[in-house]
Amino acid sequence: MRDLNIDLIRCFVAVSDAQSFTGASKRLCRSQSAISTRIQRLEMLLGTELFFRNSRHVRLTAAGEQFLNYALGLLRLNDEAVGMLSRTNLEGRLRLGIVEYLIPHRFPELLTRIRLLLPRVELSVKVALSEALLHAFDSGELDVIVVMEQEARGSSQIFREEKLHWVASQFLDSPSSMVHLCLLPAPCAFRTAAIAALNSSAIPWRETLTLSGVVGVQGCIKEGLGVSVLCESALNEGLVTLPQGSAAWPVLGRIRLVTYERSPNAISRALIDLLRD
Repeated sequence: MRDLNIDLIRCFVAVSDAQSFTGASKRLCRSQSAISTRIQRLEMLLGTELFFRNSRHVRLTAAGEQFLNYALGLLRLNDEAVGMLSRTNLEGRLRLGIVEYLIPHRFPELLTRIRLLLPRVELSVKVALSEALLHAFDSGELDVIVVMEQEARGSSQIFREEKLHWVASQFLDSPSSMVHLCLLPAPCAFRTAAIAALNSSAIPWRETLTLSGVVGVQGCIKEGLGVSVLCESALNEGLVTLPQGSAAWPVLGRIRLVTYERSPNAISRALIDLLRD
């Protein structure tokens, strides 16, 4: 019987999430070579390749896709077991603000899990766009927020970094003569990225729909009403990511999510760790 190492599994999940060894190394604060070595050890232990690798992309093999669900389950059980005693004794009140495009399709599940793992913490949650959350935080209405990184605003901690994607209801190898966009209202980093990328490539576009929330954007894209730009956390079933490059859709950048804490303490740190995991 072969025993799995939680550290190796954590590296595997990080590479799968980031779709790169570089991204995983930043997330886990380890060197890229250390991440690569751990993935190789895990593949040797399991006797199969978990990733297809080339100079530009890292993606799961069929075996990797099958193993991912087990890996996520093992990490969840490990972290819950390790943190159970310390977290269940935490008691207090916390007001959380979380940007709405962070896994919107799984947020109720996430919130339920947090309340189970922090049973004595009175948690209230505000879901909105970054600007609204920052305003509420500055006004003293929220204790902890997870938002898009803002230039020239310090005192934050990195939460995660994500790639931006063009998304549609079906595969489109390149833009049409007129791109129909489904967008969130300004100010919005996704909106800015989409418009700037199309303008820089001289690709005509029109704003077909302006939606108040990410769930609305997701729904309209699935119905084939247009394309949009979303981050990895906002991707779910029914959304197709489109190729980026010189002969495809304009190249987009990445976003960085950060956390702000009004008065860092054991409760806020436990909450951020749960959200990150």
